Amino acid sequence: YGADSIVFDWGDVHVFTMQWWAGDATRLERGVTYHGVIRPTRLWRNGLRRLFEPLLFSLAVFVKLWPHRFDLLDCASIPYVPVVSCYLYSRLKRVPFVVTWHEFWGGALWRTTFGGLTGAVGAWSERLALRCSPQIVSVSPFTARKLTSARRIERLSVIANCVDYERIVASGKTDHH
Repeated sequence: YGADSIVFDWGDVHVFTMQWWAGDATRLERGVTYHGVIRPTRLWRNGLRRLFEPLLFSLAVFVKLWPHRFDLLDCASIPYVPVVSCYLYSRLKRVPFVVTWHEFWGGALWRTTFGGLTGAVGAWSERLALRCSPQIVSVSPFTARKLTSARRIERLSVIANCVDYERIVASGKTDHH
């Protein structure tokens, strides 16, 4: 999952996600507490993204978050609906809230890709998630530009997803290129 790499610097890390594993919904692995909020469900039907699953997941995230008090809450922007749940939690519990944006489509791309009601719902939920993002981490300058073209953003940081290929090769621990 990758969260274990920040445990040593940040201490108590919790990840709320789909429960992709068998057994108890909560488990501790390499210093990270994983909370399975719901079991995976079918995301697509007849070629269309189902809307029920993200709504159910968002409600479950809020319910699972509520008993806890965190120093910081970071939510991935995709799917968009849990951003709203996390935003409400952060406002009610007065917890600093960051949203990590991996991509931003904008209304035009939603309309041309999906069209009709699905495109309109996608565009609307993306705009709502952006409005519920008080502090944004963008994973690329490209995504940051798209976000700022859609809305005036005062608190945005770019922290790139990357793999340091040269460092991996220099380690001598791989022969793959």
